[in-house]
Amino acid sequence: MKIFLRPKLVNPFIPGELGYRSVEPDILLTNDRGENSPKDRISIEVQHEDNNSLFKDRLVLYVARLTNNMVKQGEVPQLENLHVVSFQFFDAFAKSPNYRHTVQLRNQEQEVYFDRQTVTLVEVAKFLKNAKDYVGDNCRLAQWLRAIDTLNREADFSEFANDPVFKVLQNEVKLCNFSSRYLMTVDMSDFDRAVAEYSTKMDIAKKMLEQGKLSVTEISAVTGLPEAKIRDLK
Repeated sequence: MKIFLRPKLVNPFIPGELGYRSVEPDILLTNDRGENSPKDRISIEVQHEDNNSLFKDRLVLYVARLTNNMVKQGEVPQLENLHVVSFQFFDAFAKSPNYRHTVQLRNQEQEVYFDRQTVTLVEVAKFLKNAKDYVGDNCRLAQWLRAIDTLNREADFSEFANDPVFKVLQNEVKLCNFSSRYLMTVDMSDFDRAVAEYSTKMDIAKKMLEQGKLSVTEISAVTGLPEAKIRDLK
C-alpha cells in the first residue's frame, strides 16, 4: 500500500451545530494514505491559560466536533485517524515528571479501545522551566521546543542551523523583521523569495560593515534594512 507522508494545510473552520459556537483549531492538516486507508487529520492547538480547567471541556469539544465533521449526511460513518496535539503553557499533570502525555480511550486493563483517536498534551512551560531534567531527551518534539524557545529569546541558533527543517523555521521567523513598507512591496505569496531577498540584504550589509567604509545609517539607506538590525551584525 502506498502511503503519502506530505500533510496538507486545510481550512481549520469546523461548523458548529445550531446553538453552539463553531470550532476552529489553530492549525489543521490532512494526510492522504490511499483509497483503502482512512485519512489522517492533525489538529494543532496552542493554549496559554487554563482558566479553571475550562480548557479540558474545550479540548473534548474539539475532538467531538472534528470527529462529527468526518461523517457526511446519508453516508455510512467511517471515521478517519484523528491526532490532536495541544501545546499548553500550564501544567496539565502537575505531579507528573513527564511533559508529554498521550490520551486515548482505554479500558481498566489499559487496553486501547479505539486507536484512531489520539490527543497529545505537551506541557511547554514545564519543559522549559525544567530544561535540565530533559537535557538527555533528544526526541523530535524536544528539539522543536528548544528551537522555538531559542528563536523566541533571539539566542544563538547555531545549534539548529544544520537541520534543514529548523533552517526553514529560522528563515520564516526572519519575516517578522521586515518593515511594514517592505511587506507592502514584496509578493508575500512567495515566502521563499521574500526570505532569500532579506537574507541577501543582510549579507550585503554585513560585508559593508566589514569593509568599514560606510556608516550604519548609510548602509541602512542602501539596503533598506533597519539600523538596529545592521548594528546587530557587528
